[in-house]
Amino acid sequence: MKIVVDRDLCQGHASCEGEAPEVFSVSKKGDLTILQPEPPEALRRAAELAVKYCPTHALSIVEDDVEEVEEVEAAKAAKAAKAAKAVEEVQEGGGRVVTVEGED
Repeated sequence: MKIVVDRDLCQGHASCEGEAPEVFSVSKKGDLTILQPEPPEALRRAAELAVKYCPTHALSIVEDDVEEVEEVEAAKAAKAAKAAKAVEEVQEGGGRVVTVEGED
C-alpha cells in the first residue's frame, strides 16, 4: 500500500494526522509530511480513516500496482479539472456550486 497526496487539494486541515499520527504530520503552517509513504499493514485501518476523513479528498491509498497508481492519478486530475470548471462557471455566472459526495 502506498499513500498518495494531491498537493493541489491539500489545505493542511490535519484530519489525517488526527487519524494516523504515525503516518502523517502537519506543520503549524499546514504543510503535510507523509512520515510513512508505504505504511505497514498494521497501520492500514488508520491510513484508510485518514483518507476517508480528509475534507478536501487530497489523500488516496493505492496498492503496489503501477497501473492502479496511474488510474488514481488520472481520476484525481479529472476531478480537479471538473472542480475548476465549476468554479469558473460560478465566477462567470454569479451562481453558486455546492458539491456533495456520498461515502465510499
